[in-house]
Amino acid sequence: MELATLIDQDGPPRTLLDIHLCRIAEGERLDLLLHFIQNCQASEERLVHFIWEAWDYIKRSRLWITRYRDLEELRSEIEHDDRIKNMLCLHEEFAAKNQAAAKKIYQNWRCQPDEAMPEAIQPPQYSSMLLYRLVRLSKLCSLDRAVDCISDEINKRQTISKVSKSTYVLPRDVQEVLKKIEKKNASEAAAPSKRSLQVVIEAKRRKTLHLSNDISHGVADENEQQQEQQGGQDSDEADVEEEEDEGLEEEREGKEDETEVAQREHVEDDRDEEVESEEEEEEEEDLDKAEDAMDDLERIRGSCSCPEQFKKSLRAGGKASSPRFDNAQEEENELKLIGTTVKLGLHKLCHAHLRLLASDAGGLKNNLAGNILRKRLNCVWQCREDLNRLKKEQCIWFRASTPVPLYRFMPRPTPAFHFSARLIFERFAGAGTWTQWKQDGTIIIPKFFSHLVDDRELFQMIEDEFDMYQHHYRPNQEGTMGWLRIMYHSLTQQAIRQDPAYYAVSVASRPDKQWRLISYPYYTKDTRRVGEKTGFHHLDLNVSEFLKTGKGENIVQGCTSLDDETNEDCTTLIIGFHRSIRPWWARVVKRKAAKHQQLPSGQTTNIPPELYTSEDSKLFGSFSPSPCGRGGIRITRPDIAHGSTATSHKRRRLVFPWYTGIADDLETLDNQESETWSQIAACHRDMVACQKSPSGRSAGAYGRPSTAFPAAVKLPSTSAIGDALMGARRWNDPMAERERDRLFGSNEASAKAFVREVRARIITRLRESFSVLLDYEQDRFGADSFFEAKAAVSSEY
Repeated sequence: MELATLIDQDGPPRTLLDIHLCRIAEGERLDLLLHFIQNCQASEERLVHFIWEAWDYIKRSRLWITRYRDLEELRSEIEHDDRIKNMLCLHEEFAAKNQAAAKKIYQNWRCQPDEAMPEAIQPPQYSSMLLYRLVRLSKLCSLDRAVDCISDEINKRQTISKVSKSTYVLPRDVQEVLKKIEKKNASEAAAPSKRSLQVVIEAKRRKTLHLSNDISHGVADENEQQQEQQGGQDSDEADVEEEEDEGLEEEREGKEDETEVAQREHVEDDRDEEVESEEEEEEEEDLDKAEDAMDDLERIRGSCSCPEQFKKSLRAGGKASSPRFDNAQEEENELKLIGTTVKLGLHKLCHAHLRLLASDAGGLKNNLAGNILRKRLNCVWQCREDLNRLKKEQCIWFRASTPVPLYRFMPRPTPAFHFSARLIFERFAGAGTWTQWKQDGTIIIPKFFSHLVDDRELFQMIEDEFDMYQHHYRPNQEGTMGWLRIMYHSLTQQAIRQDPAYYAVSVASRPDKQWRLISYPYYTKDTRRVGEKTGFHHLDLNVSEFLKTGKGENIVQGCTSLDDETNEDCTTLIIGFHRSIRPWWARVVKRKAAKHQQLPSGQTTNIPPELYTSEDSKLFGSFSPSPCGRGGIRITRPDIAHGSTATSHKRRRLVFPWYTGIADDLETLDNQESETWSQIAACHRDMVACQKSPSGRSAGAYGRPSTAFPAAVKLPSTSAIGDALMGARRWNDPMAERERDRLFGSNEASAKAFVREVRARIITRLRESFSVLLDYEQDRFGADSFFEAKAAVSSEY
């Protein structure tokens, strides 16, 4: 009976062990217990790995939505910090150790552990114990020798009773190999220090073979290498070769004393062991060069048994001096060569041709053992449809694609930026607002922009600017639903987009806490006509994709109201819908399937009455009015269903900053189907409308203007953060990072002082820029100018 079965039995462990071991011969007890302990260690590692994967699946799939308000509530319910967190940390420790071990194995064998072992003995999982022993083995012998010894131990284990009969490598197999090699090395260390050339050659075979990429022009035999003095070499190289020859002669005959050898080798320490070690290394280098030259000469002379057609194809391609795949046709031809050779059998190629194929056609580093090159060539062929992804994930396989940098020193890695989302949110939204935000998924922060709307003169400028755009707007469709689709880059919008407090609250409200944001240019809302149709209900995401992959979950929405809204003229939404979206959608899927209808498939999801029925309203809540006062802002999760009241009864003006996250590459945005950072930055720079909306839908569907508004005026810089939000500065700019640290830092007084400073500059720049706008609009439009017409009306009174 296996000791592992005792775990499931009732009773004290000591008693159960004593009863079981008394039936086992004394000589076998130690091995049995050690084997049991090692298996338990491996089981613990696998158990915590499963726990980590299970918890990660819960987070990725957002499974808590149907039962809990948020992930924090689930953590509290299951006592995450007391019971599960330690297991997750233990897995991360295992993973870190395994990664470090794999790195050491790569340094010694030039390949990852799963590449080192042939498929026949490949284990289903590399435990920490197995990796630890492979690290030790990689320091003692070459990969080829290690594989042979391990295979022998596996075969031997099959004949031993009461041990695992697994055909793949186990930690005990590596341990047995280590014992034999260490025993042999110990005996060699005890032997006389004088060695023959054959011993030097054997020592060389134990090291990793580093093949040169340069083709030698000839091969001299071993005796010629020791005697030949090349006149074409400089004096330093000739001296070194002479020292090598004399060192070898001294090692064989023992005639020269140790001090003279040390002087020739320029060694400060004159101990005999160190002299011999240096001589061995020099001889090994000569042997490496000889083997490389022999391989290359064999290739040049065509004396190998490789298929002639393959050799002609490879020769026609020429020797690669730089990474390949520079153009589509070349890549296609080289992949065809790899595919043909894979089908023919990579094992049929000599090592020289295998290296050339890996370098010339695969762009791979080729100073590796044959089995590794064959595996990587097979992988290149299998991943031919998405080769760039393979090159990105396994970049260490491929030859460098960038020139040698001119900088002498590499900078230290940028430290990760951390902050408390609750602290920052309540710093600028008010005490207790975080709880409301997490509970409702939407929040209104009143009087956020009171510094803009309470100043009568300043607000008159804002109103005049809206009126100016309305004056120049000619809708290309009957119903506009209040959207002012030519107003993308007004001074008012630029002032709101650059506000540091609005930015900080938006960052804190994002689930991923992404602080690199850019404002996606979007038009405004301005309902002027009483009775204008304004009603709609939707979600700014594809629900199916959102629930499946989380796509769009981080794009928190916000708007600024410039008027006092009422229950008859305002945004409507379903409060707390983020907790109900999954069960609601399950009902939608079921209803659509029963009627054999397709699910909505666009970038956004329209919600007509047939999609959100009266029964759904009873279960999950109804659309309710959410009026926002003048100068207030609303922030809403993307999975909150929202819309607008049906018709307008008064003027209602809204500005939408649409802060969108930027990935670590500083180019990709939250929604990869929308535009990139460079494209959005260009829109801000040129003051034009985007080609796509933040959801990824073509902006042409909304009546996108083809050119910038002729009288648009750029608001000058007000802060480094404001520049970054407008695409005028990258977020890795030191000034932007410095202001970010102050805004999100622990000193609340300093952060709020910074906001006041920036807002004061915004007001100053806004006043200055408005005077420019007033003159510029009249100059560009003349008699059709809004301000010209307004001045004429004022003069009549």
